[in-house]
Amino acid sequence: MESILNYNRNVFSIADSSLVLTTDNIRFVNESIYSSETIEVNEQVVNEIFLSVIGQEQFQLGDDAINQLEGIAAQCPLAGGNAVFKARAILSLLNDELVLR
Repeated sequence: MESILNYNRNVFSIADSSLVLTTDNIRFVNESIYSSETIEVNEQVVNEIFLSVIGQEQFQLGDDAINQLEGIAAQCPLAGGNAVFKARAILSLLNDELVLR
């Protein structure tokens, strides 16, 4: 029984480290793409925040990240793209009382 428990601990440890490695690789690709279009820039910003914080199981956002998300979340989805909805979703995870108009 003890060997099975040790095996499970090792498997979960490897899975946790793989998650961090995967998000770091995705962040690198996300950062390497250049764009000047609002929709694409919004997507990159939201991806970076998601991957650097939530993707690595850290649920604390700094003031800069919150300000960036709020700026994107306040945009019209037609102009700002799907990242507007993603930013709103991340902010709602942090604050249940958040209302965007």
